Amino acid sequence: MLSTGCSNKLNCHYVLFDYSDFGPQAMSYEIIGYEWWQWDSHGHPSPDTEYDVKVVVYRDIALETVQRKFPISKKEKKDFRYLEFRTAVDYLNKNSSELGNSEITKQLKCTLNLIESKL
Repeated sequence: MLSTGCSNKLNCHYVLFDYSDFGPQAMSYEIIGYEWWQWDSHGHPSPDTEYDVKVVVYRDIALETVQRKFPISKKEKKDFRYLEFRTAVDYLNKNSSELGNSEITKQLKCTLNLIESKL
């Protein structure tokens, strides 16, 4: 977790995560897109290329407000994906229960715990 939009849980509206907090691209692309800049049609041919894609999980705030706070900028290489709280929680619960006891499951459960504790 990188940042929250609150001073306490009662005022919290968003939490900012790294793309990888939602599992590998093969699992998460359907819900948050591919792990490359969304303004590109495909990723770099080198698998070592890293993209600083962030995921904003939000609750009790309009999507438009979140998008204004975290604008996508090709020029500044700022790429955000926006995920509503309930959608994020359902995705994390479903995938962590299906994967058994793995490192990915641990990561997903950690992400879920952070979302539920902050939002």
